[in-house]
Amino acid sequence: MSEVRINNVALSQNRLEQIEGAQTLNEAQRMGLFDRVVDWFRGGVKSEAIKQAFDLLRAPACGSAPASQHQGLLQHFNVLHNALRAEHADKCQLTVQRDEDTQTWSYRMELDGKSLVSATGLPMQSGHTLAAFEDQALLANLGNYLQDKFGADSPDQRQVLQEKFAAINAGHADLAGDCATHATLEKFRLVCANLQPLGAPAKGCFPAVQLSHDLGTAELSIGNHVLGEYMISSQSVLTDTLTTMAQVCAGAVDYMLQARDIDQAVLATVQDMVDDRDERSVMEGRIHDPFFCRANFVGARVLEGDESKFVATFRDASAGGQEQTLVFSNRLVTNAELRGANLQEKLATGAYATLAELISQRFGTAEDSELPYLTTTARFGLAGALSCLEDDADAGERLGFPDAACVHRYFQGLKDNVLGPMTLGRTDLAQVWRLESTAYGSMSQQQPAADDGDLRPEEVGPPAAPPSQPHEMTMLATFKA
Repeated sequence: MSEVRINNVALSQNRLEQIEGAQTLNEAQRMGLFDRVVDWFRGGVKSEAIKQAFDLLRAPACGSAPASQHQGLLQHFNVLHNALRAEHADKCQLTVQRDEDTQTWSYRMELDGKSLVSATGLPMQSGHTLAAFEDQALLANLGNYLQDKFGADSPDQRQVLQEKFAAINAGHADLAGDCATHATLEKFRLVCANLQPLGAPAKGCFPAVQLSHDLGTAELSIGNHVLGEYMISSQSVLTDTLTTMAQVCAGAVDYMLQARDIDQAVLATVQDMVDDRDERSVMEGRIHDPFFCRANFVGARVLEGDESKFVATFRDASAGGQEQTLVFSNRLVTNAELRGANLQEKLATGAYATLAELISQRFGTAEDSELPYLTTTARFGLAGALSCLEDDADAGERLGFPDAACVHRYFQGLKDNVLGPMTLGRTDLAQVWRLESTAYGSMSQQQPAADDGDLRPEEVGPPAAPPSQPHEMTMLATFKA
């Protein structure tokens, strides 16, 4: 670690060692005549930078200090962390631990393995000071992960998120219990919505909410980096968890769609359209040929002697009736793939000037075969939650579901009014997952939708039971189909 920069002032390693060994601020700020003159011309910025480093490196014992002092130390730590060059940022570590049994917490600040400040046995009280420290640790560790894994350097964006986290904390009178968990999930959604500004790539950094098998806890992660874990202590926390699981998944897929190389995606789709490798190579050379357009399409027939393929005929009447054929896969469509009956229908009814245009029209729509695949994690997570509530009576009772009918009504309301309407590309989850409303009805007339995609669990709860129960649908099939 050769230097740090505070307020755009470089402090060398020698200067940091001088600050660490100084007993007073004046001693730490001692400069030669030339340095003092330069600093006078610059408005004393170097002296101020040294003061901020001194305040942290020479922080007093703070076990019984007021919350304001801990907050001040945290601000100095944040300045120091952001001042380090990106490749050295992980040398600045903040560890925060909470003890739910004693309702106390502790923290430790380290620089290059040396302990700077530590405090133990701090009372949680309203939880605001603890939340501020946990927020700083979360963002700092996430920044270190993104730098190490992808070379991302975004201290300014992390600072923006830090300020938004503080606003979230201020909106809660008490950051304990379920309130703390809801605030955590709101922050996680905010981080996931800002992955691109944070420098995370569209691929290889997928956010996820992982549920324990008994729905006792949930883990939040981005890529291979775990941000934290919390208890699923109530039905409202479960709702917020499942909502967040689907929302961050949809957002990540949206990011991937925006970064998609259309030409490469078109070529990849040809693999679904044509099974034979040699025929596929021929097709790749024809997808931009205007001869193969809707105006020239004549019809399709099963290939004689091979029902796994069909032949499409194109004829250009303006060119003396010139005719050409293409051979496509006639295999069964299982995941909206562009082949078989699906492809035959598009060739006959679509509006396309080339086959490439026919293919790209599907991207980001409910017919995009990539979307069900990319959202599989969230869909299976929801199916797992449903299975647990159906099969584990203890989990159901703990979370407020006395019987299977209540579980089904809850998931139907969640599906109809929260998950289904979530936008994804040019479609929504209802279309991608083929979610269908049932006789249980929709809650949309009973509960208002949350603004700006911020889905509040108290606005989601399960709909009231209908006057007469219809035939039960298999809810697992809804999420596993």
